[in-house]
Amino acid sequence: MTGANPVAGLILAAGLSKRFGSNKLIEPLAGEPLIRKTVRPWLMSKIARLYVVIGHQGEDIAETLEGLPLEIVENPDFGAGLASSVAAGLQEVQHQYGRVLIGLGDMPYIKPETIDELIGAASSGRAETQVWIPCFEGKRGNPILWERSAYPDLAALKGDQGGRQLFQDYANVTVEVPVSDSGILRDIDVRQDLDP
Repeated sequence: MTGANPVAGLILAAGLSKRFGSNKLIEPLAGEPLIRKTVRPWLMSKIARLYVVIGHQGEDIAETLEGLPLEIVENPDFGAGLASSVAAGLQEVQHQYGRVLIGLGDMPYIKPETIDELIGAASSGRAETQVWIPCFEGKRGNPILWERSAYPDLAALKGDQGGRQLFQDYANVTVEVPVSDSGILRDIDVRQDLDP
């Protein structure tokens, strides 16, 4: 995407997959590793550049993504939780991109059109808005688009749960974007989730 405010995509793929029992991101889903399936819609969307943050078994994930037009970001502190991956990704994108769309490596069902709808909502929305969240049938999901003004607060998050307070802090500058995509609610947590 070109324009005055290009959007970087940031997929968090550094976690330990504790509930799954092995690294789910390299497990096959419909004949393709999960992480590769997850990044495809992003690469078909209007984001300017895609960054994937790796940590746990990062070499395996990087190898799985070889040949795709994206950037790998290493998070050596991945054991500290999801927030450390957000911070690592922001280090790469903060100076070049005025907005960042943050998603999760275990959500392979998001449509490219949904990503484009979020970008479009940000481009045409109110100037004071800083967060755009997709909603399917009234439920909030991922990925979430953030304005540059929120980067410092995002980078300051800790652990895996810090985002809840941040959403409260940004409630008055958040817009929900209705989408017809149940994929924003579907992640892969346990092995059974890989079944069609």
